[in-house]
Amino acid sequence: MPEPLALLARCLLLTLAIELTGARLLFRIRDADALIIVALAQIVTNPLVETGVIGACSYLPHPVAAVVVLELAAFVAEALIYRAKGIAEHPWAMALVLNALSFVAGLSRLI
Repeated sequence: MPEPLALLARCLLLTLAIELTGARLLFRIRDADALIIVALAQIVTNPLVETGVIGACSYLPHPVAAVVVLELAAFVAEALIYRAKGIAEHPWAMALVLNALSFVAGLSRLI
């Protein structure tokens, strides 16, 4: 697998592991269909965010603003998905906490 695809795959797998675990443990999501929705939301948003982050870091002198915008867009998209599908009592809080967990985990891999 070419290096950029391998990087995207590793990022997605890490995000799936963290956010599915967080959904189960912190938000007590047990329903298999709900967990599939969480996974699908990550499968859609994570590669887009990671590709954007790679591009921002490669081509912008100060990519922080672009990274923040991408992460906020993912948070909003995921919260809207969770709300539309009714999988969490507090979809905005769930999206915020799960994204924060995976973001911090991603940052810790850079340090």
